[in-house]
Amino acid sequence: MSRPIEVDSLFLAGPPVVAALDWGRVVSSGVADSQQSAIAEFDEKHRRLTMLASFVMPGGALREDLASVLADQILLGYVGISELYFRRILSSLAELCAETRARVATKKISFGSIDHYSPGRLTLALSEDSSYSDGESVKSLLKKDIGLSEDSIRGLQDRLADFSVVCQLRHAIVHSGGFVNFRVAQQIGAVRVPRDAVITLGFAELEMAAAACLSLVRSVNQEVARELVWRDTLAGRIVGDRRKDRARVKKYFEHFGDEGGTSTEDELHKCIRVCVQRM
Repeated sequence: MSRPIEVDSLFLAGPPVVAALDWGRVVSSGVADSQQSAIAEFDEKHRRLTMLASFVMPGGALREDLASVLADQILLGYVGISELYFRRILSSLAELCAETRARVATKKISFGSIDHYSPGRLTLALSEDSSYSDGESVKSLLKKDIGLSEDSIRGLQDRLADFSVVCQLRHAIVHSGGFVNFRVAQQIGAVRVPRDAVITLGFAELEMAAAACLSLVRSVNQEVARELVWRDTLAGRIVGDRRKDRARVKKYFEHFGDEGGTSTEDELHKCIRVCVQRM
């Protein structure tokens, strides 16, 4: 028996908008090949999100109901730019580091990726089926794919824990409408979280989320760069000769440097010479 026309005439909520949507418009014909390092791109987007967060301050230009919507989206943005950093840093290391390249050699990528990506960006396909929106997945990336030592990862433990809280808040916003589910309560501390609580984000809470993401990403960038210099020294890819090492040193700054870095190229060459002499 077919459904009566009277049932199909019911509209308990507003009717859908029926229109042909041209999704091709969202794709630019320009080249999306960023000349920035992963950390420089993260820093720039982090600054822009923090500027947006100023609209959430008490007494700001936005109505309170709009400010709460913006606050949720900014928190999602902080997690999103952090995820992008981890994808890009894996891509960089797969290109630069023989040890990381060997670790990811058995990872499966889709056949279509070979045609989709330009040769210089194919390593981005390594993380297409991965998510780095929680501390454990980032820890797994650092340990299994990048190959950081247990000591290095232990040094990041507090930052990973803070990032996990931000990710759980994001999860609650996206998947439960802001309701604090059991997992979020565990991350925050169940003793302090009442039942049926909801997430309320203001400027102060966004500052904490921003600090958590910034601290983890910069710490990972610093540790990975140091590890790569040491691996290259042990493997003889850098030898303590400025002329021979120049191209390699340039790549360190291209992939791991930003305007906030305090180490100069001269200092890095000096560090390499000291490491080589002590081997």
